[in-house]
Amino acid sequence: VDFKRVAVSLSEMTGDMDQSTKVAWSTLLMYAEENERHLTYPEFARLLMNVAAAANMEFDHIADALTVSTTRRKEKRAELSSIFQEDHLTRAVNASNQGDVENEGDGLSDFQYGRLQRLFDLWDLNHDGTLDVAELVLGLRKFQDAKNLATTVEESISAMLAFDTNKDGELDRDEFSAFLGRFATAAHTELDELIDFMVVQSALKDNDEAEKAYVKTLGEKAQAQLMKRGGGSSGSGKKWFGMG
Repeated sequence: VDFKRVAVSLSEMTGDMDQSTKVAWSTLLMYAEENERHLTYPEFARLLMNVAAAANMEFDHIADALTVSTTRRKEKRAELSSIFQEDHLTRAVNASNQGDVENEGDGLSDFQYGRLQRLFDLWDLNHDGTLDVAELVLGLRKFQDAKNLATTVEESISAMLAFDTNKDGELDRDEFSAFLGRFATAAHTELDELIDFMVVQSALKDNDEAEKAYVKTLGEKAQAQLMKRGGGSSGSGKKWFGMG
């Protein structure tokens, strides 16, 4: 069992990826006899026996609880993953034309806003405090394997046009929060569950190198157009790359 698998499994039970990563690292240092970033089967079994002893529970009860928790989380991950393959992003963009996007984040709890900032930081690859088109595309691509790249690009530009309220051609933290809030509503899913799923997936999944290079080229072209038009107005992203 490698480091990532331990961290993900713990996060599936606790809902806290940051804390699970710390615990996973401490666990590996304690139980990995060869000082490597993985646990062998005997080491993993010893870990579970110690957990059972510390919790004053039977080993079988601990194992059953872990199995049930992991199975349920897998089902939830599959459910959340499926919403990115549908047209919920388009509905979120369309809904932005019917409400006050600037105040969308006002209803978020401090916890929700904090988790959204964690996701924002994972997508903000150059750490400049905003998301440009390329960063938005690469972030969404981690959830849209079943869609072709052109569709992800189109949806990303449409989202940028709809939620870039100050028309600077990028999404700041508040605009990004509004975007995710509208997306969760359009997908009829709990925002907390959506954020946790996206944080874990974004932290552990890497974009394909060829895809990153291609998106960078497209992103530079789109960014120039967005900046030239002052952010533009909401609508389809097809025309930006001659895809329509």
